[in-house]
Amino acid sequence: ASQNVHGRIVALRHDSASAGRTVEITLRNLEGTHVFRAKSGTSGAMLSHPAPAAPLEIGDLVSISVSGDGSTAENIQVLTRSLRPGKTSWTDRVLDPRRLRAMRIRNRVESGIRDFFLSRDFLETRTPLLVPCPGMEIHIRPFELRTGAFLPTSPEFAMKRLLVGGLERIFQICPSFRYEPLSTTHHPEFTMLEWYRAYDGIAAIQSDTESLVESLAVRILGKPELEYQG
Repeated sequence: ASQNVHGRIVALRHDSASAGRTVEITLRNLEGTHVFRAKSGTSGAMLSHPAPAAPLEIGDLVSISVSGDGSTAENIQVLTRSLRPGKTSWTDRVLDPRRLRAMRIRNRVESGIRDFFLSRDFLETRTPLLVPCPGMEIHIRPFELRTGAFLPTSPEFAMKRLLVGGLERIFQICPSFRYEPLSTTHHPEFTMLEWYRAYDGIAAIQSDTESLVESLAVRILGKPELEYQG
């Protein structure tokens, strides 16, 4: 039985002895890089149905019907033509294994943070990204828009209004913006975690922090240990 594999063409190998017929196709998708052989005996440069208007190009997004051995392309359908044939730099960047690993770890961290606080009866909040006042810290430079509104330097003030209003346990994972130079430790747009609990002191917040870091270490690394700058 055949199966369909979808992805972007990142390499093509042609057989010069067969009038340039495509004999090998390299495809990349979220699962990795795949190499397929063109079905023997298939005529034409494309091996596609319905019939293509032009030969396959590097950068095309395609659907390949693969035979039972998993390596022979029975049929190729072009889903989207590349507007810049031969260019796959964006796909290479997005699907870089290091980026994918970092993205998956980030997803697990954020879901772990949510699970941690929700299991302790915190409510997740979502405060505005356009605010009339960015804050009162004179050492933090905000982004001001033409409308006179600001991008928040943190969700602190909006969350404290909710705290005063009666939400006793709240947390938020959100984008924040600070108009400061790029460096190894700062980006003008970054993600911030803040949480507040009423009627408790700093010891409770310290306990939250220790328990949160430990739970994330166990979730991601399988043990309550972290290696820092090592």
